Amino acid sequence: MPDIIFHVIDLSNDDFRQQIKTVESVLKELELEEKKQLYIFNKIDLVPQLKIDLIKSEFIEKEFIFIESKSKAGIKNLLDYITKKINT
Repeated sequence: MPDIIFHVIDLSNDDFRQQIKTVESVLKELELEEKKQLYIFNKIDLVPQLKIDLIKSEFIEKEFIFIESKSKAGIKNLLDYITKKINT
């Protein structure tokens, strides 16, 4: 069983909240709902900063990182997170 689940979320999809619920449902079916998750919000270049700020406050109780693959924004933070988890 995994120690942590990386949950990648496409912010450019207007229905991303429903997709999160769907993934959460599948994790429950697999009896993995108690596993620690890192929400990786992707495609931040395609949404306004205000939306990102709202998401930060909405998901404040979750661990999350924002990334953008094209420019590599946030990728170092993700790699640092992974390195930290491997070394603990």
